[in-house]
Amino acid sequence: MKKRLTSLLTAAVFLLGLVTAAPVQAADITVEVNGEAVVFDQQPIMYNDRVMVPMRALAESLGAEVGWDDANNCMWSERGNDVLVLAIDDPVMLVNGEAVLLDAPPMIVNGRTLAPVRAISEGYDANVEWDQKTQTVSVTRDYVEWSPEAYAYEVFELTNAAREKYGLPPRKGNDARVHLM
Repeated sequence: MKKRLTSLLTAAVFLLGLVTAAPVQAADITVEVNGEAVVFDQQPIMYNDRVMVPMRALAESLGAEVGWDDANNCMWSERGNDVLVLAIDDPVMLVNGEAVLLDAPPMIVNGRTLAPVRAISEGYDANVEWDQKTQTVSVTRDYVEWSPEAYAYEVFELTNAAREKYGLPPRKGNDARVHLM
């Protein structure tokens, strides 16, 4: 009798674990990056109390390039010098070659690779906040968007500072050599 009761309890605990770990569709969850809602073709889900989102859409909204390695069943994303690598069903993410343990492993749902929004965002040094009341994930990151014009202006300003240091007259904004682009 005692053996039977123990077997029943073990089975109940096992089944309870399966039920609580199942992904739950959460269509009312909103994810914002720097105040703008991210549009997903697969709605976010809750899994192990973590918001899981399509990695490609989130990473691209953070300015990263994304790729899929079919041979290893993993997804990578890269922004600047930062590289994230996640394998399906593996609770370890690589961030610039360093292993980071995830609370929820990446998974495939409806043909999309879902990953924890916090892990991906923090992998790119973004801040993440969860508003339980509105079911909103807010991701913010401080960055300056690079553009050729901004770069040219910065070079122009540095050149003029160097010219001034050596007693040379500064270039003017309408100088033909400034508008090489």
